[in-house]
Amino acid sequence: MRENRYTFWVTISTFLIIVFGLGIFCGVLVGSRAARSTQTKIDINNMPLLSKTVQVVMDNYYRADLVTEENLAKAMLFGLDPYSTFFNKDEYKLFQDSTVGNYVGIGVTIGNDQSKRHVIVLQVFDKSPALRAGVEEGWEIVKINGSKLKSTDIDYVSSLLKGKENTSINLTFQHDGLFVDKTIVREQITINTVSSKNIDKYTYTRLSNFMPQSFEEMKNVINNFELSGSKGLILDLRRNPGGFVKSCIDISNLFLEPGTLAFTKDQAGRTEEIKTSGIRFEKPLVVLVDHFTASASEVLTGALQDRGVATVVGTRTFGKGLIQNIIPVPPFGVIKLTIQSYLTPNRNEVDVVGIKPDVEVSEGVDNFYPLDPKEDPFIQKAIEILKEK
Repeated sequence: MRENRYTFWVTISTFLIIVFGLGIFCGVLVGSRAARSTQTKIDINNMPLLSKTVQVVMDNYYRADLVTEENLAKAMLFGLDPYSTFFNKDEYKLFQDSTVGNYVGIGVTIGNDQSKRHVIVLQVFDKSPALRAGVEEGWEIVKINGSKLKSTDIDYVSSLLKGKENTSINLTFQHDGLFVDKTIVREQITINTVSSKNIDKYTYTRLSNFMPQSFEEMKNVINNFELSGSKGLILDLRRNPGGFVKSCIDISNLFLEPGTLAFTKDQAGRTEEIKTSGIRFEKPLVVLVDHFTASASEVLTGALQDRGVATVVGTRTFGKGLIQNIIPVPPFGVIKLTIQSYLTPNRNEVDVVGIKPDVEVSEGVDNFYPLDPKEDPFIQKAIEILKEK
């Protein structure tokens, strides 16, 4: 890859991020520069509104201790979109540490709600500190160590949830109109992102997020599927907020022959193709989605749907069709900035609008708790469809 004056790490996530208290998803190093701006250049030395706004904040904000250069930078970036933010050196180190399958955290997956203004616990992992503390899926995180969140960017919140082993974090949650305080001790977290079991004569597989190890886990499922004589596969991407783009591409190759996975579009409107190079999945396939299915999950869903490999069942997905780059700003830290959007193979926009399922299921969409397959309307609809194939 070519070297540039700064290195980009492309991320497609909603950014979930699996916070096992972590903050992941800065995944694929690319050797091309971001598209040059086609807009009129702004003279940063002649921005009276910005300078006056900063002065007004410094003179009047009720918490002078919060008026720092870092916080002002975070606020400016968050004003662009919920996914752009600033990391100081310590925050970025935590962010980088979270790009592995093992980390120190509390054992949850978090994501944004549809407004992108709230941080929601999407999944609590078995045997995790969060589970032992009584944290439940669907709860909103409103405070960390007594302070309201400066940003609802998932990478940023994830970096706060991580920390050193055996250190405590105080979290305030909101659910059903009530506020709940929990003190949780961080510990080493290891997790499998893929789980699978047989239901009737079909294979049910849940993919919780796209981590570096997810491809090997999913490949094992596909190999076992082919040996088992299963009549069809149900791929559950509900509450999957995204992950590494490389993992997404690798997993897509288990289902798709050479062709288009997605297109990216830059500031100038130029598009580039992301390609698949695998083998088409020939058995009946149903993909389950909901309004927390986001980013890399939507990339995979959109490709499977557009290319006629799967029937998509559930609700309209989250609509996180943006790509961020990590851009160093020495000596201060890095900026995670949105630089592209992506389109499905049929060139459908994903950001904001999401992906419409082929078959909609409205019952049970807000149920965060695992259901018995016989009581899960999504799984039952999938089985009904598979029986007709």
